[in-house]
Amino acid sequence: MRNPINLNTSIDLLPTIQELQPAYGRFADSGLFKEYGIKTNAVIYSVEQQENARMTKLTSRTERDAVKVSRGSSKQVTAAAETIKLTGGVHVEDLQNRLKYFDIDKDETLQEALADATADVYNSFSQSFEYMLVTASQGIMRNPEDGSAVLNMFTNTGTVQSTATVDASPDSTTLISDLNSLRNQLTQLNGYNGSLGTIELWVADDVFNAIVNHPEFYTLYQLAYQGAQQAAIMQPILNGSINRVVQTPYGYARTFTWENIVISTYPQTFNAMNGSTLKAIADGKGWTVARGATNAYEVAYAPAPYFSQMGGVGQKVYARTTGVVDDTHLDFTIESHLIPMLKRPELSIDVTFTLV
Repeated sequence: MRNPINLNTSIDLLPTIQELQPAYGRFADSGLFKEYGIKTNAVIYSVEQQENARMTKLTSRTERDAVKVSRGSSKQVTAAAETIKLTGGVHVEDLQNRLKYFDIDKDETLQEALADATADVYNSFSQSFEYMLVTASQGIMRNPEDGSAVLNMFTNTGTVQSTATVDASPDSTTLISDLNSLRNQLTQLNGYNGSLGTIELWVADDVFNAIVNHPEFYTLYQLAYQGAQQAAIMQPILNGSINRVVQTPYGYARTFTWENIVISTYPQTFNAMNGSTLKAIADGKGWTVARGATNAYEVAYAPAPYFSQMGGVGQKVYARTTGVVDDTHLDFTIESHLIPMLKRPELSIDVTFTLV
């Protein structure tokens, strides 16, 4: 839009936002969710209920007795857009000291003050956005205000969430077999939707500590050095990635890989609007993410409810300014109208870990 103080210059908030490094965004920046714009405020899609495939009988080459294969049922699912909308502003009093103590003109002062205010608001926006994606990947998108359920894809699709138990207690002799069983369980739940890529297992810090310090992994390490299991030494967990701490823009992430299972912690907590602290993962718990699964993780963007956006395709973020009001202040909003969803919620397995 045009700069309300000097019509020969412009104030455009989107370039400012694109240059910011928000405090939250690990899932938003990971490429897990397929992003696209829509022209309506809801999406409708079909859910196919796959039948378990069975073998057939042997039949004659000449008789017409081919076996008919039944098709699974389908249902239509609707999901509506939810809105994140935050506002901020710049008051003339915010500019007085800058003009007084620094040799700059009022246009530059307004631009700088607006950029600072935008950064503060965008950090809150990005935290809300990230929380909605993290929870959506678990099958239930939750409200950033208090963590309450907003879009339950298990209910929407008529899917019962699968559960699993992994014994990571110090005396357990089944940790590795439990992890293998979890992988096989997720593969079966994927059905006939192509092969899975990397399986991500997001776990709480106490779970991660129990796994990387478990005797079964140290036993493999000793066997590899003794030559009893030469193949085992090729495992990433034995050649340096165990308990690997990676610095990201969003905090220190702990991760390691066991075969094609990447076990990670989420490094941040979320500050809810009601003052409470929300965790991405509860203690003793974890959930699965099927990286590379088809038609699974998506976020649709609906158009903003303004005349200028009617008939258009929604975009990820809208940033609008009001112009100067009463010659005293300028207000702006940052908003998104999004539908983050796990269209195949069966891929999110609720995992409980035994730690003692």
